[in-house]
Amino acid sequence: MKKSLLTLLAILLVAVMAVALVACGDEEELPAVNPSDPKSDVGVYKAKGYDKSPLKNQVSWEGINQFKSTKEIAELYKTDKAAAIADARKVVVDFFNYAKTATWIPADNWDFTHHSDGTGPDSMTGGQIYGGLPYVGMAASAIYRLMDFIDPETGVVDILTAGGEMGADGMPTRQLYFGNQCAQGAYQGWSRFINSAKYAGTPTMTVAKNFIRVGDYTYPDYTNQWTEGYNTVAVCKENGDQVMWASYAKLVPGDGVVNFTTAGHVMMVVTEPVVVYEADGVTIDGDKSYLYVTDQHVRFENFTHPDGGDQCLYARYVNKKCTFESLSAEKSGYIPFTFAEWLGTDPIEVPEYTCSHSGETITKEQIFKTKITSNYHLYDIYVSIYNKDGVEVFKTATHSDYASNYEMKFSSTGVNCHLWGDLDKLDPANYEYTVKIYVQSGTGDRPTLWEGKLAA
Repeated sequence: MKKSLLTLLAILLVAVMAVALVACGDEEELPAVNPSDPKSDVGVYKAKGYDKSPLKNQVSWEGINQFKSTKEIAELYKTDKAAAIADARKVVVDFFNYAKTATWIPADNWDFTHHSDGTGPDSMTGGQIYGGLPYVGMAASAIYRLMDFIDPETGVVDILTAGGEMGADGMPTRQLYFGNQCAQGAYQGWSRFINSAKYAGTPTMTVAKNFIRVGDYTYPDYTNQWTEGYNTVAVCKENGDQVMWASYAKLVPGDGVVNFTTAGHVMMVVTEPVVVYEADGVTIDGDKSYLYVTDQHVRFENFTHPDGGDQCLYARYVNKKCTFESLSAEKSGYIPFTFAEWLGTDPIEVPEYTCSHSGETITKEQIFKTKITSNYHLYDIYVSIYNKDGVEVFKTATHSDYASNYEMKFSSTGVNCHLWGDLDKLDPANYEYTVKIYVQSGTGDRPTLWEGKLAA
């Protein structure tokens, strides 16, 4: 009996060891990458029907990054303020012109409206070459945002994802995060260096918000906002043509002009003014004096890049001629402004960024509690997650919907949030994932602010 019991115990011991060995073997055979993970980068769009880009002036990171950086000019500012300001003014003009005309191709037809109340229906045609962004009232986008939805090999943009298909209200669900209007169009250039002005829309472009007068025209310093009752047309009338024209004559490329009546418009000055005087040598001839501006307008029109470049449709205008008389006319009433950075009274700052999360790991929940801050405008904040093979298995972008936004938190839902992949399907308890948090700044920078492991 005792011998039988010992034999039985021995058999049981062997069985337990065998199970343990099998379990160890299973653990060793567990793949390094979850088989259910995406097999290619979720944030990369591949267009169909194109072998290569037909575009000569295609929007690209190379094009976006061709300009002097904010950091480079901010460092120069410490030793040569005048040279730094001159360089910065040139960058804002050149970048705005680039953002207006860099070309791309929508993959599909896209119907949208110019205004948030659903008025002003318009469309873009799949396969047609476009430059810059379409005009969408109240939108606050930038050329950088195209890069999230473009096939860089072909220049084709997944426009139905980027701009959104029609929602229940008859408007594309994401058009406010894809298009631009006049104030936010010009802000693509100014946001590279300007953080002194409380930038919003044309009604608040006043000296009280740090939009500094150019010239000797006046209006009350306490004017916080233009209204239908007191607007820029009234200012032009109060000061008279000669005072306004003499003020326009002092504009420098990188300055702006703004009007507001019942609605408003802003334009960036892109050339030195040409001033023509009457025979007395003192009185300005407003019909013959002029300058050139770039602005974001509603209507599409043809544009041809020089030197055999692309022919495209773009939301006009680039380098538009405006006479002084047309700027001060009763239906226009533009007043000129500049910024403290251009006058040297507020420094051009080195960009700074902070990420609220620290440590070596982050959980899914902690991602959406993370806050990003900067001394420059933030257009978008991102999280990308990669598996052990380096494949991007999840990406999310949270879009800013207004200007002078120096602080953002990640959103997990809503039209200001875009998701690539499924975060819930990732299994950090059994597989290794690397997380990267990065931002798209108004300076053009796209720095990584935190990198670590995804924790269970």
